Amino acid sequence: MNNFKTNYMKKEYRLSDENLWGKIDKDFQNGGGIYKLFYKEDKEIRSIQRFLGVDKEGVLYIGKTNCYLHRVIELKKTIKPDMKSSSHICGRRYNKNDQVKKKFPYLNLFIELVGNVNPEKKERELLDEYFEKFGEVPPLNANG
Repeated sequence: MNNFKTNYMKKEYRLSDENLWGKIDKDFQNGGGIYKLFYKEDKEIRSIQRFLGVDKEGVLYIGKTNCYLHRVIELKKTIKPDMKSSSHICGRRYNKNDQVKKKFPYLNLFIELVGNVNPEKKERELLDEYFEKFGEVPPLNANG
């Protein structure tokens, strides 16, 4: 798959999918970009009340990577209940609060991948836009 095609590709996956690695490999190979973690139940995204309004996209986290195969799998291994990894900050923040895990159970977490050749710049743009709109960053991007 050429880089131009994967640069703007957008795909959504259930984080708990046992074949997540294979699907990402098929779609993006070693490509990277930005990713968003969100919660969906019965095909409906759960909105999140934020400081300056309601986030109807339910963004829990915005991240970046040069290689989805590595970083997204680290996120999965950190959040998945029967795994003991602590290598991803989003997963550590998720696991730190039982109320978060109760309100946003692992089995209904989804991740959206958007290919990008400059993930650092794109992540910064998305976080700045989110902050401008809601007065804060997504909940699992916050310090803590």
